[in-house]
Amino acid sequence: MVNQSMELKDKTFKKFSSLIYNHAGIVLSDIKKQLVKSRLAKRVYALGLKSYEEYYKHLETDNFQGAEMVFMLDAISTNKTSFFRENAHFELLKNTLLPELVEKMGGRGVMKLWSAACSTGEECYTLCIVLSEFLQNYPSMDFHILATDISTQVLQKAQLGIYNIEQAEDIGTPLMRRYFQRGHNNFRGRIRVKEELRSHCTFKRLNFMDPNWKLNDSFDIIFCRNAMIYFDKPTQARLVERFHQHLKPEGHLFIGHSESLLDSRQLFSYVQPTVYKK
Repeated sequence: MVNQSMELKDKTFKKFSSLIYNHAGIVLSDIKKQLVKSRLAKRVYALGLKSYEEYYKHLETDNFQGAEMVFMLDAISTNKTSFFRENAHFELLKNTLLPELVEKMGGRGVMKLWSAACSTGEECYTLCIVLSEFLQNYPSMDFHILATDISTQVLQKAQLGIYNIEQAEDIGTPLMRRYFQRGHNNFRGRIRVKEELRSHCTFKRLNFMDPNWKLNDSFDIIFCRNAMIYFDKPTQARLVERFHQHLKPEGHLFIGHSESLLDSRQLFSYVQPTVYKK
């Protein structure tokens, strides 16, 4: 049981805030102190430590580069997503951008997409469904999706592709039958994405703050929605520049509805709210 009475001193909180900002770009203001306290308490307890100060020193023993740093960032990360979230984006893909891309590629080749900050995989698999449906009429076309996140825990869930059936209520019965398997016995009430969809995805841990993302591809489309809100303006600007570098000419970047590219207008042209073209 986590010791809720354990104190997180202001000085220690500021040390963690600085550490998390430097390693993950996430800004944690003073109002986030209680959130940090509750999330890190689980790691303090798991390691049998007695204080947050001891936990900080434990991270320091590996020069903040060890496996526990990954667990700590997992604990801090906020992951919220759903199938067909902000559905207007997928309608734009289906009705406008994918037809344009097929024409540009001459009806043959592999479309490459990146679901950045993919969380537990619902966004990635929604993209798979949309592309699979659309490309039924284009037998010489295929697609591949890179799905990345800083959290190893959510990536493990995304790779498995197993969800509670309530999480899929926005998918619709025909698509559910086509792309998901229903669980039986111990898995009753759960569904799993079929292998034919999962085979289009590569899952990889990626920290936006890493100096080298080690990405070999350029992408036709990048989804990075509701991740940049956790960063300050300079970090957001650097991130957008790097996305620009990894987009193909005239590629598209999708962001969240509480985010904006107003400071990057020289890199992208506006398509519609939260959608931009290189």
